[in-house]
Amino acid sequence: MAPVLERDLSSYPRSLNETSSDGKNIYQTEKKAPACPSAFEFGNSTTEDCLYIDLFVPKKAIEEKLALEIFLYFHGGAFLAGTNVVVGPNRGAIIASEQNIIVMSANYRFGVFGFMFSNSLQDRIAPEHGIKYNDNLPVSGNQGLMDQQMAMIWTRENCKYFGGNKEKITLGGMSAGAQSLHAHLVMDSSKELFQQAIAFSGPQGIPYYNAEEGELITEGIAYLTNCCEGPFVPGIQPRCNPNRPIDSDVIQCMKRKSTEEIQEAAWKLVQAAPLDNFQRLTMIAEPYSPIVGTGMLKEMPFFHFQKGEIHHKPIIIDVADNEGWKFVEPVMFGLPCDNNNSVCDESWDRLKSFLFSDDDNHKIDESGIYNCPADGSECLEKVDEFLTDFTWYCNMQKCLIDGISGLLPDYTGNPVANAQEGHVNWELFSVNKQWLDVGKNASKEFAMQTEDPRATACALWNTIDLYMTI
Repeated sequence: MAPVLERDLSSYPRSLNETSSDGKNIYQTEKKAPACPSAFEFGNSTTEDCLYIDLFVPKKAIEEKLALEIFLYFHGGAFLAGTNVVVGPNRGAIIASEQNIIVMSANYRFGVFGFMFSNSLQDRIAPEHGIKYNDNLPVSGNQGLMDQQMAMIWTRENCKYFGGNKEKITLGGMSAGAQSLHAHLVMDSSKELFQQAIAFSGPQGIPYYNAEEGELITEGIAYLTNCCEGPFVPGIQPRCNPNRPIDSDVIQCMKRKSTEEIQEAAWKLVQAAPLDNFQRLTMIAEPYSPIVGTGMLKEMPFFHFQKGEIHHKPIIIDVADNEGWKFVEPVMFGLPCDNNNSVCDESWDRLKSFLFSDDDNHKIDESGIYNCPADGSECLEKVDEFLTDFTWYCNMQKCLIDGISGLLPDYTGNPVANAQEGHVNWELFSVNKQWLDVGKNASKEFAMQTEDPRATACALWNTIDLYMTI
């Protein structure tokens, strides 16, 4: 991993008072923080010195020494890109003012910089902050999640200085930010750092790498940055010589590489590694993502959710429509077609043949849910439906029904349907029914399937039962 530079504050103007009353320097934060380097894109607007938090605080919180609730947000970006400035003044300041809360938005590392695993690359937050990890497993590969933990710790330790209440911290996240929240909701090391969470449309259907796969990816980066020797065979993932795997010397060599050299290697690795290396969507959608089987994250959040192993905190979890749309192009990219008039149809069939067995493909085709229409241009919409259903919606519903809440909303019939003048017939219901039934052993009899607009699609995926396998 390229070196993290010492924080250089020389470019920030000092306040009129050189020091505060306690003798510590005060810096005016008038410039937006730089973004962290993306996985592949190069540019001067990013730097590894990027771990900043933006604050939007109602003026009276400081003037009246209040202790307001805090909303700490983590951006999305498929663990490949993004920045905390998505919550700019036109959003953060307005929300803070209108809702009388403190809005915070934190940067964190992503891509190869945030999720590089190796048994020779052990990372942990300084012990004085009280964070403990499972020492029976390697604590590596989840630097991005540690950055988020450090943002929570900083918030808890410092919010009293800007009118915040450390016992009322709500985490928010969108897409990869929501995936991060799913992890924090099951990680023991994050349990005491926040009180509530709102996870906006985080996919539960993209399996993360395990430690062995993470080590292979790091070997590929090491080879492509000339930090280890090994045979390169076209079509086979680059890796170090098995007789000399990743060690401290290789790690030090990689740390001496520039940000751009690491980014270039990360890009080359994704291009060089055949898709069947890991036989799933991860290498397409999130080629650099959290690592399971580690001291931070034992297994996929999906399985923790499914077993009811989740912190007992108030949470809101949602899935937005058409989440798969942004991923349609990458999952269809590079799949050759013989007939230009049916590019979408043929590419879609090729993608399905890569992901599913012949038997499962037959079930998918027989359902007719994702069959391409006669107009080939509309086939992309079917790919979007597939990605949204399988990667976001249905697997999320599956793990929530199985482990978190045995009762989802259920609706009575339309009372107007059988109406007579002067009389309305309501459907029968039991007023004694327990409307909120929570826990892994909860009843499922009122799970909302019949009214669910994607019930048919989810029934298909529940039958095929490939969650967390591709």
